[in-house]
Amino acid sequence: MIKKNFIALNFILFSLFSLFSCDSIIDLPDPVQFQEKIVLNGNLVLGSSTVIIRLDVATAIEDNFDTLSTALSGATVKLKFDSTELMLEETTVGSYEYRDSSFLIMSGKSYTIEVSDGVHDPITATTIVPYPISLVDISPELKSGDTLVYIPAGDNAQFLDPYLFSFKVDPAIDGKFPPMIRLVNRALEPSKETMITEDNELKALLFKWHGIGDDNEDDINERIRTKNRVIFNSVDPDAEYKMGWIYYTFYGWQSFEVYALDRAYYNYNIRNIEDSPTDPNFLPQSNVIGGYGLLVSSYRVNITFFLERP
Repeated sequence: MIKKNFIALNFILFSLFSLFSCDSIIDLPDPVQFQEKIVLNGNLVLGSSTVIIRLDVATAIEDNFDTLSTALSGATVKLKFDSTELMLEETTVGSYEYRDSSFLIMSGKSYTIEVSDGVHDPITATTIVPYPISLVDISPELKSGDTLVYIPAGDNAQFLDPYLFSFKVDPAIDGKFPPMIRLVNRALEPSKETMITEDNELKALLFKWHGIGDDNEDDINERIRTKNRVIFNSVDPDAEYKMGWIYYTFYGWQSFEVYALDRAYYNYNIRNIEDSPTDPNFLPQSNVIGGYGLLVSSYRVNITFFLERP
């Protein structure tokens, strides 16, 4: 027995030695070194006369983070499109805005944000605004202000079945389908009293609450805080979307939103769509040159409805 264990141990040690002594077997990436850069986040909304940009300074992972200490104040922020250049004003610390009723963000147009503060490297980011979309073939018909009766998930429930309604997304201009569609359902009245309970509690725990129980007040509060909004991204222009039971977490008024999103948003999320990143040094594909963050543009369709108890 001792001899066998000794041979096994030698084999393991030899294997480990071979593994870590040969550069050709494992080629670990160099760790990404932290750099203090400007972080830009913004969303240009088609048809809006307002531009709002948030600027921060990146912090090291070991540093304490809060939005007040990271906010970048005193920067020069420009919006450029065609031959026009507009200056954004700092309205609150880290928030820069431009408002003008004669200005409208237009589909198909390219907009660039330039930021400098005299301390960090200047940054630029460009987005091309997507074209509008509409929801078609809604079944049963649903308009803002309508009431839907919730259908609980029984023992035969699937991931999206039962569902409350279905629809398709149609581009307003032929051949101008956006790079990505984003579905968001927000419960506007989340509370312990309005929380939806299911006939099949196990499926609800797995698919709707993602492991957050309801055995104590902390669980309930965590559900209210994190599960009042359910999001789904899609890149399928021909899909029939079924708004299944997993989208609804609380009774009462719901805000259902469908976003058309630009190529920058698609590129930023592409690894999450195709597969999960395995490289610990992986950074999403940002369109912010010289810094971090993301500048996107979007168009939104919104339906507000009341979800009634069955």
